[in-house]
Amino acid sequence: MIGSFVAIGLMIMGLVWLARRRARGSFHSKLKDYRAKAVDMMDRLDALKARLKTLTIEDADFKEPMTGQTLGHFQKVQDDLGKLWDRWLEVMDVVDKAQRRGARGSKELAEADQLVSDSKVFDEVEAGAKACNAAMDQLNNAHEEARSAAATVVEGRSQALAKVAEVRKADLPTAPYQPEIDRLAALENQAGQILTPDPLGAKAVLGEALAAATKLRERAANVLGRLDDGKQVHAALDKLRADVADQRRQGLKLVEEGGAPDHLIARSDQAIAELQKALEAGDPDAAADRLEAGRKLATEAQGTLDAVIQAKGLCAREQPERERETRRLREALAQYDAFEQELKRDFAPASWQVVAGNLAQARALLETFDRKAQEAAQAADGSTQKYLLGARLIGQLAQEQNAVFRLMNAVGERLSGLKALRDESRKLAADLDDRDRQADAFFSQYDHVVGPQARASLESAGEARRQVARKSAGSQPDWPTIRQLLGKAVEEYSIAQSQAEADLKIYELLTSEYDEARKNATRVQAFLAGHSEDRVAANQRYRNAEEVLNRVGDESTRVGNEWPRLLDQVRGARADLDHSEQLAREDIRLARQAEAEISDAARTIRQARTYFSMGVTLSTAGAESLLNQAQRLYHSQNYEQAIRTAGAAVQQVRQAHNQAVQQAYLRQMQIQADQQRSVAGFNTFGMGAATGAAAAMLGRAASESGGASSFATGGQDAPAAPSAGGSDSSSSSWSSETSESSW
Repeated sequence: MIGSFVAIGLMIMGLVWLARRRARGSFHSKLKDYRAKAVDMMDRLDALKARLKTLTIEDADFKEPMTGQTLGHFQKVQDDLGKLWDRWLEVMDVVDKAQRRGARGSKELAEADQLVSDSKVFDEVEAGAKACNAAMDQLNNAHEEARSAAATVVEGRSQALAKVAEVRKADLPTAPYQPEIDRLAALENQAGQILTPDPLGAKAVLGEALAAATKLRERAANVLGRLDDGKQVHAALDKLRADVADQRRQGLKLVEEGGAPDHLIARSDQAIAELQKALEAGDPDAAADRLEAGRKLATEAQGTLDAVIQAKGLCAREQPERERETRRLREALAQYDAFEQELKRDFAPASWQVVAGNLAQARALLETFDRKAQEAAQAADGSTQKYLLGARLIGQLAQEQNAVFRLMNAVGERLSGLKALRDESRKLAADLDDRDRQADAFFSQYDHVVGPQARASLESAGEARRQVARKSAGSQPDWPTIRQLLGKAVEEYSIAQSQAEADLKIYELLTSEYDEARKNATRVQAFLAGHSEDRVAANQRYRNAEEVLNRVGDESTRVGNEWPRLLDQVRGARADLDHSEQLAREDIRLARQAEAEISDAARTIRQARTYFSMGVTLSTAGAESLLNQAQRLYHSQNYEQAIRTAGAAVQQVRQAHNQAVQQAYLRQMQIQADQQRSVAGFNTFGMGAATGAAAAMLGRAASESGGASSFATGGQDAPAAPSAGGSDSSSSSWSSETSESSW
């Protein structure tokens, strides 16, 4: 055991030593890698420092000491590089600490390992080194980019000056652009002076100069564009003035209120003049506003001239047409008077009341048409030349003439509609007569079948038909009302016919099911008469069904009886008949079962009466009383109780038999014991002989009780137990006095 413990201890120590060795090996590997990265960092920073020191020497463009933005940029690179050297010193300090702690022992090895496991500082320094390198690239490329920007500015300035020259060619002053031109030249001069010592600053100034050149060029271009647009509007105004002058030479005065374009042309000219001023001031935004105003006024002036010309043509064209339309309406008025007279003569006033005042309104309007046409003609006369007013008057006259036509036409349409309604109503009335004859024939054929509801609908239809006849008899029938009554009568006839057909259908169904129910009643009656076992419930169901069928048979002969109610009663009677037959069959089944139970109880009691063993007999008085009670219950048709009572009798006999067998067994045991005591020689038999004797007694008891055991086991013969001597004992040996020698 000591050797084992020592071995285990050595193994543990070995494992600990191995773990420490591995940890130290891992630390030294990380320290080596960390130191290598630090060395690479130092080399990278040394290279950047050397490049920055020789940058102004190697770059021939730096002919003068740096100033301005370029100097600031250079100093920033120096500061950033110094910060990176500080970070490198921190890294070397970490290397020194980790090396010292790793050499002290395993306790501080974990802390040393943690110091050299963080490599984020190298990523940060690398990112800073890339930024410094890019900044030095920017310094190296500063002069080239500045000279390129200067060339771009020169090109932009030339383009801007070219646009200004175009403004001068357009006879517009260039003085408003001179401040921007001077500022652009100053910016270029400033950039040229500082480009060598401060290329970054020169580049920024050149960027500002390029923006100024672009703005100057766009300003001049916009001024030229507004100038071209203004010329187009001015040309349109010149053409408009020429058109106005031409129209006036042709006799058009253009002095009507709202029809004189001169003031609009003058305002447009003023806007164009203001546009010219804005262009001369070199303000394209103000020029755009004035241009839009001048264009809008010129368009409005052109629209005014066009409206007057169109109004003049409309007056010349429509004036005769309106006069002809007035004559046509007056001529047509006589025809519509005839239409109105026909309405008054042949139709009820209520049927055309909606157009009763139409012709009066039309006459009132017609009386004003000549005056309005004259006013329009005066307005469009060559002396006044109020063509816009004349066009409006003619338009109003055309609307009123159209209104007169609609008023008169409504009278004609109403007359046509009433005539069509009259023809339709007369046709429907003839059709209604046919419907009435068909309904009368159907109702007469099935007079005893049709119910009161169908008869009421037929009466309602007849009343509507009589109302149609009364309202149609006058000289001025109200055909819309008559048409409504006809529709109601047709609907009532349809309803009456449908209701009567429904009565017939349900009556036929009632007849069919009633005959079927009668057949079922005859069959059930024969079944009940052929069996006496059926009880009150079955007979009562049958009697109820018979009464219902008799009542339905009586009521079905009445006219228009309630056939759905009678049909429901017949279906109830059929259900009662089915239930009666089902109950009767159940009664017969229970009667047969009761008979079988009573027979089984009687047979069991008879067998029990013959039982006798060892002086013990069965008492069957209680069972016989139950059997008599079961027979009385059977004769009173209480089959269920008779079955339960007969079963109780059988159970009582079986209980008495079980007790008798037990008593006989005990008595036999007593007799055997007495015999053994009286014969001393039997002591030699021992326990084996006693056991054999007991088995023989059980066998004989079973043999003698063979008849009783048959009903105790449900009528099955039970096997007899063998005797102790191997021979069977008959029941007679138990029913007579037994001697010792025979036992």
